Amino acid sequence: MACHGKLKNMGKFRFVFVIFALCTTMLSCSSQDKTEKMLLESSQKNFQQALDKISVAVRDPEKGKLIVHFVTPTTMASREAMEYLDGLKPELEESGTKTVYVCSPEYEFLKIGNELSRQMSGLKPKNPVVFDMDYTIWAAFGAIKYGHTSLVVDGEIKNSEREFVGKTTLEKLLDNSFRSISKTASEIPLAPSKIVKCGYLDGRIGNCKGTEIERVYEFTDPRSYTEFTPYLEGKWYFGPEMAWHSDDRTGRLSVSFTGKEVCLFAKSQSGEPFSIQIWVDGSLPDKTSYGSNMKKGRVLVSDGKIYNILKNISPASHILTLEIQSKDCAIFSLEFR
Repeated sequence: MACHGKLKNMGKFRFVFVIFALCTTMLSCSSQDKTEKMLLESSQKNFQQALDKISVAVRDPEKGKLIVHFVTPTTMASREAMEYLDGLKPELEESGTKTVYVCSPEYEFLKIGNELSRQMSGLKPKNPVVFDMDYTIWAAFGAIKYGHTSLVVDGEIKNSEREFVGKTTLEKLLDNSFRSISKTASEIPLAPSKIVKCGYLDGRIGNCKGTEIERVYEFTDPRSYTEFTPYLEGKWYFGPEMAWHSDDRTGRLSVSFTGKEVCLFAKSQSGEPFSIQIWVDGSLPDKTSYGSNMKKGRVLVSDGKIYNILKNISPASHILTLEIQSKDCAIFSLEFR
């Protein structure tokens, strides 16, 4: 009987435990939903406040300079950036520089970027506006280029000479000596095969270095079109070029160029090799124009290095098309010689 009573009590305990677990799970899910909703509402509110302040600052020279800090809620880089910028804030405010934070989930970056691009494109700022962001957000915002604007990344200013500078130079430049980015693109390619009018940036167009690159013809994953300077073994390659993160989908990029040779900087993010299919003027390249790293119209990428993909090309204008045929993330930049 005693054993039967224990079993009966254990059955009751299991039932109560299951009910408790279900309730805990439901409460946890409900709490998570509420947290995400609050984050989203807070993000939208901060975003609108930022836009309002940007509009005022760029129209009214007496309002002083404005720094807009884009930060993610979770990344360590963002927390470090927040601490660094909070330390600068008192000195900046003394010099009449206003600051505003935009904290947003990553999936909102492109939406925010599009809206900022739309609003800023119709304005001619009388004062510099500094956009400060960690690398994650910089990757998402890379396609948006603002005239009369300096971009600051992790405390380093990306100015028209593409210098990488630290805190001392940042403070110096904030003292009314900003360098504006030269004529640049004001829109993100939002649909495949859309002709994107890319402005010149330091003599280059579409962020591809070459002699007479006319335009970027198509880009099928606009979220990842970003300015990027590859760094390998202590050396900066090519200057700012292009980074392409294919994420979970294949992507294609086509650019027009004039040159005899094409090199590619690429690296597998996952460590697994991936292939890139190459076309020239819509066809597989002739074998006589294969670069040293090209086989059967493809280049296999694994380690981060310079890949020679085409050489001995006729000097006429061509359209180069690249397609990543893997779901692995990739970063690459192009140089036309």
